[in-house]
Amino acid sequence: MPQPVTFTISHRLGKDEAARRLRKGFADLPTNFTPLFRINDQRWTGDRFDFSLSALAQLITGTVEVFDDNVRVELILPSLLARFASQIPGLIQREARLMLEKK
Repeated sequence: MPQPVTFTISHRLGKDEAARRLRKGFADLPTNFTPLFRINDQRWTGDRFDFSLSALAQLITGTVEVFDDNVRVELILPSLLARFASQIPGLIQREARLMLEKK
């Protein structure tokens, strides 16, 4: 059964600047991170980013919502990957912080 994982990343950039940096960061990501990860779909609607990717032959869907002082990330993990749910937020937070810190 799919399991949602939700977490926030705080920032001091304001909504517009945070969204701009994340848009650029996600646009710069390669379609294939490694042979294990592939972005299937990604779409910005206002300050919301919807995506799906394949990891270890499993489909992960998620959203990133940008607010004035934080970014909310929600992932829907298939049961096979739910075992790793505790490790995923740290990985994504690290990458998102790098995107937010780049000017």
